[in-house]
Amino acid sequence: MREISKKREVTTVARTKWFWTATSVKRFALLGLAALLLLGFSSNGLYAQKKKGKNHDHQVDLQAQKQQYLRELYKFWSFGYENYKNKQYERAIKHFWKVTKMDTINKFPRVYRYLGDCYLKLEKPDSAQIVFEMGSKKYPEDAHLHRMVGFFLAQREQVDQAIQQYEKVIELEPESVRDMKPLAALYVKADRIDDAIATYNKILEIDPNDVEVQKNLSELLKITGDVEGVIEAKEKVRAQDPNNSQVRFDLGKLYFDQGEYEKAIELFREYLGLSPNDVTAIEYIATSYQRLEKPRKAIAEYKKILDLQPDNTKIMCGISRAYKDLGNYVTARSYARR
Repeated sequence: MREISKKREVTTVARTKWFWTATSVKRFALLGLAALLLLGFSSNGLYAQKKKGKNHDHQVDLQAQKQQYLRELYKFWSFGYENYKNKQYERAIKHFWKVTKMDTINKFPRVYRYLGDCYLKLEKPDSAQIVFEMGSKKYPEDAHLHRMVGFFLAQREQVDQAIQQYEKVIELEPESVRDMKPLAALYVKADRIDDAIATYNKILEIDPNDVEVQKNLSELLKITGDVEGVIEAKEKVRAQDPNNSQVRFDLGKLYFDQGEYEKAIELFREYLGLSPNDVTAIEYIATSYQRLEKPRKAIAEYKKILDLQPDNTKIMCGISRAYKDLGNYVTARSYARR
């Protein structure tokens, strides 16, 4: 019985040792795995921190480079502008060129205006034109650059190209009368009369008191044979310019040619109020009265001319015809024989 009891004790002890040994191994295995996981997470965290640090440093470098770039850009612009203001155009040109090369962010779009103007001030139109052309391509929405290119092209008689530039200006600045005027003149040179007339009419919509434009428009309308349009244009000038004697003479002649003799007389009298004793105007009035079958009034006008030019045989013939219309043949013959 004792032996059996001993065997049982030995077996129990052995089992107990095995249990603790197995448990210890499992514990150590779990502890090892935990350690490995901790080390892994730790290393990943360190890597992420290093990566974040590098990104931050890179951003700092980029920001520093940007600040340095802007300082340089502003420096050259400032030097150029100060020299420009002080009329040191040669010096200004050097700095403005630097700006054109450096300014990839379009910080100073007006640099081409100043640069081109520097060359103009130095009487270098070829260089100025090149600059304005460069600027108009880089900044196609800048009307002034197109305006200057158009001006130079027009000066060089490159009419079609100049028209394109001025049309672009009007597209950008639809109310720009100062650009419509050269554009209209270019249309005339290009024999685009309808476009020129349309442009002059557009100007008069904006500024109906522009006498020069009204005169140009009436001349173009003459070319097209639009007499009514010519009269309308000249009447606008007449209404706006009470001292314009020429437009009154022109209107008087137009009305005379159209057979509107009463209107012709009215206009020639206005003309004589500004330019007294003009024989041609008086003769138009006299002839108008004759065609209106008012010979007595015609004779009175003809005699005004004889007071100024006693030997004017043409006027004597006119008086003779007027007396004949009155049935006074004796007096008619008297003037015819002079």
